[in-house]
Amino acid sequence: MRRNLFILALLASAFVGCKTDPAPPTIDDAKVIWNNLNTRSGLKGDLELVNMTKTDGQMAEANGVKV
Repeated sequence: MRRNLFILALLASAFVGCKTDPAPPTIDDAKVIWNNLNTRSGLKGDLELVNMTKTDGQMAEANGVKV
């Protein structure tokens, strides 16, 4: 009985200890999600994803438009 419990605990710790973190999402993943959400919301064709760049969270002006 004790031996079975020890083996079970050993196997459980092996599976728990072998977890790996998934790879971070790529820009292509984000574009697929954007298109999926855009389609589901019924706005397909009404909105266009222009650029997928990381910002620093500060307001700026580009081509005369505040972004």
